[in-house]
Amino acid sequence: MPRKKGTPNKITRDVRELLLEIVEGQMDDVKETLGEMKKTDKKTYLKIFVALLPYVAPKCVHQVTEINMPAKAPSWFDYSINEESAA
Repeated sequence: MPRKKGTPNKITRDVRELLLEIVEGQMDDVKETLGEMKKTDKKTYLKIFVALLPYVAPKCVHQVTEINMPAKAPSWFDYSINEESAA
């Protein structure tokens, strides 16, 4: 019988938990290796560092906002000083 819609797949959940445990267990080694690499091979260190950034920091998105101004100034702006002195 198929599982109900929205029910998590048990195998997928178990595999994710296993992978998370493996990654968590390697964190000290990763930090140590990156530290050694920083001292010995800065170019490779920077490439790896930049490759890891998208996993912890959002990417910048270039956004342009255009404001469409009316072709003619508003009617209340058409008031001139000459009209005032004529009155």
